[in-house]
Amino acid sequence: MAAILLCLLSLMISVNAKYTSLQWSKCGATLKSNPPLALGSVSVTPVPIVIPGDMTLSINGSLTRSVSSSSLTISLKRKTFLLDIPIPCISHVGSCTYKDICTMVDDMVTQNWAGIMGGIGTQIKAMLAKSGVTYNACPQPAQALNINSYSLHIPEMPKILSWFAAGDYHAHIEVNENSSGEQILCLDADLTVDHACSGFGCIFG
Repeated sequence: MAAILLCLLSLMISVNAKYTSLQWSKCGATLKSNPPLALGSVSVTPVPIVIPGDMTLSINGSLTRSVSSSSLTISLKRKTFLLDIPIPCISHVGSCTYKDICTMVDDMVTQNWAGIMGGIGTQIKAMLAKSGVTYNACPQPAQALNINSYSLHIPEMPKILSWFAAGDYHAHIEVNENSSGEQILCLDADLTVDHACSGFGCIFG
């Protein structure tokens, strides 16, 4: 669950309006008839997401078996008409590998990645608690993953992330169990985000 949320938040640094809805597809282990993490639906509104602003998230799925400590890898690329440009990992945001998703949300809060992820992580913890989802126990138990129209506030992007160029972005996400090496989740996703208009720039935006 935290893996999906962090991927969506990483995608929110892009600026354009190519996509009018979250585009996602399964890959790898998630295509199996009985995957460890089964996803029925994932939706984000509005799209494009406006930053700063509020987004509404809905997820329907289930963790079909107990899963021990697992790593999350996000590969994020900006799409251009010539080629896809890889985005580096900056302060734990972007194309990053997280060694243990059992502690990831707590680390996000205590370390306040990129100066904004602490507040976002606190919102995620509240959302998961309200939805009855266990996120910080290892192994993580088999459980339903149902979030219905939960609102999250996304703050202004800090200067450390301001160099992310305008464009449409694609993310490839994998979660692999550290002990067995089994792939728990594999997703491809595309999303568009707009920055809120304010000040003199709005006249010509």
